[in-house]
Amino acid sequence: MDRTDCEILKCLSENARSTASSVATRVNLSVSAVTERIHRMEERGVIRGYALLLDPKAIGQETQAYLEVTLEGSEYGEGFCHAACAMEPILRCDYFAGEFDVLLLAQAPDVETISKLHTALKRIPGVKQIRIRFILRTEKNVTTALPVSHNENS
Repeated sequence: MDRTDCEILKCLSENARSTASSVATRVNLSVSAVTERIHRMEERGVIRGYALLLDPKAIGQETQAYLEVTLEGSEYGEGFCHAACAMEPILRCDYFAGEFDVLLLAQAPDVETISKLHTALKRIPGVKQIRIRFILRTEKNVTTALPVSHNENS
């Protein structure tokens, strides 16, 4: 990827619905060149897809929490993650090395729903401990980091 690809990705990360024409104007390329570069990045898997970002408050899902899960042993990891990911309030499941084993991000309409999730998670075999950390306010929320161009000389 070169600097131009990075600029195209920046444009699309700001608004995935940007037209090839508007991106072309911003990066000083023809529409066909931009379209070709986007297709190439899609084919290589650089662009995996396009997502719809919703405002949690606007859809009545404003309670968010991280759940730090410690398992009895690593042999429980795959089974736990499979079971947890099937639960609707779970948005993200990451396996960790460190103080705890799995970090879950959950989103729900209220604290009671997160409490019920906590109870359900404790029933999954291998769970030793779960700590809940409610999100009070989000200061930054991007879906992925943009690459730093390797060709920059400044």
